[in-house]
Amino acid sequence: MSDKDSESPTQPNDDRNIAKVDSDTAGLTPDEQLTLIWDKYKSLVIKVAASLLIIGALWYGIKIVGARKLESIQKEYVQALQDDEAKSDPGQSKEIQLANTIAFAEKHPNQPLAGQARIKAGHAYFKIDSFEEAATHYGAAVGALNKVPELAGLAHVYQAVATYRSGNKEAGKNLLETVANNKAYLDTHRGEAYYKLGVIALSEQDLDAYTAQETAFENAALEHASQLLAQLKTFRENFPAEGFDPLSPIPEKVSPKLTVPVPTSSTGAISPTGAVNPTSSK
Repeated sequence: MSDKDSESPTQPNDDRNIAKVDSDTAGLTPDEQLTLIWDKYKSLVIKVAASLLIIGALWYGIKIVGARKLESIQKEYVQALQDDEAKSDPGQSKEIQLANTIAFAEKHPNQPLAGQARIKAGHAYFKIDSFEEAATHYGAAVGALNKVPELAGLAHVYQAVATYRSGNKEAGKNLLETVANNKAYLDTHRGEAYYKLGVIALSEQDLDAYTAQETAFENAALEHASQLLAQLKTFRENFPAEGFDPLSPIPEKVSPKLTVPVPTSSTGAISPTGAVNPTSSK
């Protein structure tokens, strides 16, 4: 083709006014652009949508299965309690009476209900002064209730007291220190730990340790344990400056007035049934 032909008005060689037909062109209508985008990405969109549907279905299925499993565990726990209650006999040991409850806890060690079952077993052994066995169950309860600090703190206090009463005093005091310093626990449980550390220090005639515990109790600023702190100070004022002879593994409290979010009785401290009680060492 000659240069003359290329310059013909019917065959111009200037292509600046010719629209490019591809996905990047601005010369297409919105509908045409959407069509091109869909053709380019529809495979990816379909895969993502399918993945989301599968994930949603799995999540829903897991939720349904989890709910049914929890319901089954709850029924199993109630049945274990009922079976032990039916076999209950004053002439039998607590271990036999709680065999099903303990078996349930061993089967579901990480369930909160297993923690409650362990606390129940701990109370039973504490009641018959089998403190080492009680401490074992309370310790297992702490592990099972790690996501329920409101109950884990209570089980931890029981474990500390049972450990101390078993004769392992240093370990018991260390556990009380752990409870006192755990900010996830309720003020009342932390306050109970500080209180017991204070009276233990007095019972051991260690006034330096007592002063340290009272100061730590004050600095903790536990709003819902202020009454326990006042009782601890009152308790200290009732004894000579040089200390006193031990009254019991964990001495009696002076004031019978104690407000805590658990049942109380007049028999003292942590009772065999699990209450944090106001006046005695058991």
